[in-house]
Amino acid sequence: MTWAVGSSHRDCARKGNLLRNVSGALRTGPIPVAASVGLWCCDNGAMESVRLTGQLLCEDLGEAAIVMQYLPLHVGLTRAETGCLSFNVTPTHDPLVWQVDEHFRDVVSFRAHQQRVASSEWGLETSGIERRYTITGIS
Repeated sequence: MTWAVGSSHRDCARKGNLLRNVSGALRTGPIPVAASVGLWCCDNGAMESVRLTGQLLCEDLGEAAIVMQYLPLHVGLTRAETGCLSFNVTPTHDPLVWQVDEHFRDVVSFRAHQQRVASSEWGLETSGIERRYTITGIS
């Protein structure tokens, strides 16, 4: 998938590729100037899904309590997002460690998820908790 910002997305459209923006909207042909401020990618039909796997590592039971408090809403909102194929955050045998497994349809939906989470209650309340993630499907 080729990312296009600004006027370069017009080249993708000229080649007959579909364009997809961060909100998941698809279109072909020229992008209106007002819409060109967004991030668009060429969708040549070979979109790769994105997977994130890893762990959320709490320093103490206080951080674990924060995870338990904010996690249910975070999971519900994420699973309702366009492009979310699966999303699981599960406790491990260690009460301070959570296993995180995310699967999104494409880079656009994954980036939209990250953008939403950054300013969400979950994102703000858990920002100081260590994360060890591996992400595949992003070039």
